[in-house]
Amino acid sequence: MRLRIQQSHPKTLEEVTRLTVALEAIQNADKQRDHRMTTQVRNIDVEDVNSSPFCIVDLQACIKELSSEIREMKVELDSLKRKRVERLLNRQDSKKCWICGSKEHLKKNCSKLKINRNWQGQQGRMQPRSTRISNNGS
Repeated sequence: MRLRIQQSHPKTLEEVTRLTVALEAIQNADKQRDHRMTTQVRNIDVEDVNSSPFCIVDLQACIKELSSEIREMKVELDSLKRKRVERLLNRQDSKKCWICGSKEHLKKNCSKLKINRNWQGQQGRMQPRSTRISNNGS
């Protein structure tokens, strides 16, 4: 029917409206049929959960297994936390000055660095690397 409507070449306005109404009726019928198909309810056989004695045993075993897994996870989490704390403590012990190697201060507070900065200030501005290379010949 759709194909016939689409292939017809109406000559008057009346034929166009008649074909349009027919096509619209077909489309509405398709929508209603599709809607009915999707809203169908299926019947499913349901067993009574309490009728099976194995269900309770399985449930208790499952709960025991889950609780043991939770305990294992807690132990693993505690060990990971301890390792993290140990790593942080070791990292704090390894902080030292890059210039002189002292653990009492960091590079920015190093007295040797301050002395070197003052010496460079007396020498004038530092030359660019390209100039230094060309002057040395290497």
